[in-house]
Amino acid sequence: MFRKSDRSADFGEPVPKAPRPAYGRWGAGVVLIAVVCAGTVVVLRHKPGETGPSAAVPAAATARIERRSLSTSQSIPGTVGFGKPRDLGGQGSGVVTWLPQPGSTIRQGHQLYRVDDRPVALFYGELPLYRDIAGKNLVGRDVEVIAANLTAMGYDIGYQPSPGAQVTEHLDEADPAPDDGDAGTTDKTADKTTEKTTDKGTTGGAKTDRGTASTTTRTVIVRSGEGVLTPSLKAAIRRWQEDQHLEETGTVRIGDVVVQAGPVRVDSVAVQPGADAGQALMSVSAIKKVISVEADADQVGAMHRGEKVSITLPDESKVKGRVSSIGSTVTSDDGDDTKKVTVTITPDRLKALSGIDSADVTVVFAGTTHKNVLAVPVEALVSLNEGGYAVQLPSGSLIAVTTDLFSGGMVEIQGDGLEDGESVVVAS
Repeated sequence: MFRKSDRSADFGEPVPKAPRPAYGRWGAGVVLIAVVCAGTVVVLRHKPGETGPSAAVPAAATARIERRSLSTSQSIPGTVGFGKPRDLGGQGSGVVTWLPQPGSTIRQGHQLYRVDDRPVALFYGELPLYRDIAGKNLVGRDVEVIAANLTAMGYDIGYQPSPGAQVTEHLDEADPAPDDGDAGTTDKTADKTTEKTTDKGTTGGAKTDRGTASTTTRTVIVRSGEGVLTPSLKAAIRRWQEDQHLEETGTVRIGDVVVQAGPVRVDSVAVQPGADAGQALMSVSAIKKVISVEADADQVGAMHRGEKVSITLPDESKVKGRVSSIGSTVTSDDGDDTKKVTVTITPDRLKALSGIDSADVTVVFAGTTHKNVLAVPVEALVSLNEGGYAVQLPSGSLIAVTTDLFSGGMVEIQGDGLEDGESVVVAS
């Protein structure tokens, strides 16, 4: 790749002259050359000092120094598919009575599986249910998940308090029978959290079957992204439960719905009907084709969500894409200590993957970029005996350079007196 120079570091050491050629017994006199041509001997006389014919020396190839941006890149193999499947587990107790077929697509509001012959619906959101959505005026992001999904499915949830509003929560250990006629829900004068326990052993003069139910009351401020379990939202829940042929309680229990980021494709099922619901039931993936890349853990540090990449498809065509997610789990193959992280790539044109169910592709990630630097072809570098590199000018002089970024056959250089557009000699 690099030419070797026998010039010393100071580039000024004189080169010894070649010894004067000996002329044999003719001395420095006339050199006689006999040429036989068509049987005739012709003697040519050549006197010292006369210039004889010589072969033409070809001019050295040159290239210009360019001021440009250089970028490194790394190519990593990837696979077209529906993304890495993830396990989906059931919650609560019960017996699984129905499961979807592998390859099925489940969307918002539709049943994902059945437990005790009751549908468990798919809701969209970022936060799974971690508690029962019960009581009166319960506040939280999980409540917003229920409110947003019911609204998307066409149910009127009524008024929702705005961020900053003060709301009095009633958290019942045993939620009483719903009463949508309850009066206002917002306490605008409360300025601190209060808690009290009331004996609700009797309701309306009649003893309930639930015995004593403890109610905790507190005043909270609604934050951005939170929903409130208002009477009108509870009414919407009951209408949804009626349509699902469920008990109309106005309460959503853990296990009544499964929350995922969006629609899912069932990759495989892990159990059969009759199994306990509180375990991993199936594996699911996204419904749109993506490209999965198993990157080394030390490569992921330079990647970020939204980063632009270039994808080379099996037919050698190229399509642009972006990093849509970077996994948080580090894995390693059996017998291999290399740590891997799954990076998901989404093409800018999904149609580019139509007709490709599974295939190997190459994803090119951009690396380091140096802008507005001097660069020459790698072939212009001359390797010096004492170490380091130089470039050679057409005049023959060498200029020492320091190198930095290599990219696409070019190398970044720095050297005294070098300028954009100046010519340097390159190896032919």
